[in-house]
Amino acid sequence: MAVINNERLQCCIVSSEDYKKGNIERIPVADLIVAEVMNSVDLRKLIHIRKCSPNAKLLILSSLQISPEYYVIPEISPDMLLLKPYIYSKAYKVIHKIFFWMYRDRYRRQGMNNILQVLTGGEYYYFDYADISYLEARDKKIILHLQKQEFSFYSSLQKLESSLPDYFVRCHRSYIVNFMFIQKADVMNSVFYLDKKTVIPISQKYKAKLVKIFQRNNTENLLFQSQ
Repeated sequence: MAVINNERLQCCIVSSEDYKKGNIERIPVADLIVAEVMNSVDLRKLIHIRKCSPNAKLLILSSLQISPEYYVIPEISPDMLLLKPYIYSKAYKVIHKIFFWMYRDRYRRQGMNNILQVLTGGEYYYFDYADISYLEARDKKIILHLQKQEFSFYSSLQKLESSLPDYFVRCHRSYIVNFMFIQKADVMNSVFYLDKKTVIPISQKYKAKLVKIFQRNNTENLLFQSQ
């Protein structure tokens, strides 16, 4: 039995002997389960293990002695089935490809969660949220202020605001700021300082909400000034 850990995509092996000695509920929730089923005993074990990871992808390596009819029951519901006769070396390659696909797909999806996708001029552009210091609305365009460049495209802050991570804060009708880039919040004078040259205005509409955000986060390295 091979399991990919839900967070680290690690593989752990549970042999029949370990199964008898160990507590199967302690196995981490899995993304992928690979099980070789030779008899009805293995099938019962699989049902037990399946309860621990009901949403995992399941690949069964099956003996012809077990009728495939048993596998379609809701307690098992496999996603993939490999029937004997098969060569172990080739079966291993298939399993390895599945592991690789799961690994690649997981990190592709995780990576996309950290990326802003922009369609302009019929082409897609991708920007890591961590590189965006602030967004500015100007002349019906959005200007992304990145660490080393600027990029503009037609859109509105209202459309983008709901899709941005929580560490982006709206401070003005024309500005959304990446909280991580704020070096000083001077609410008394209604400005954020991102560095010595970059000063972002805070409008009265958003001031009260921003004060609560900063008080809640209690950021040690941020100089917070208010009346």
